[in-house]
Amino acid sequence: MDAVAAKEVLQQEYNRHILMLLDQGYKVRQISVELAVSVGMVNKRIGVLKKSFEVEDHSGLLREAKILGFV
Repeated sequence: MDAVAAKEVLQQEYNRHILMLLDQGYKVRQISVELAVSVGMVNKRIGVLKKSFEVEDHSGLLREAKILGFV
């Protein structure tokens, strides 16, 4: 994924916050409580992030976000 496309995805505050919380070890349920949104919404946003970063799992998502300097 190029840096421009990654920046566009991360423009949304929830996406940046979700990445930060995942990096801190939060589970999806804990993130939903922290952000006062549904578990489904968190999963949907994580899915969009995974697709945008072209990864399959949370660890890959965090790895790519760190490489690109977003986390």
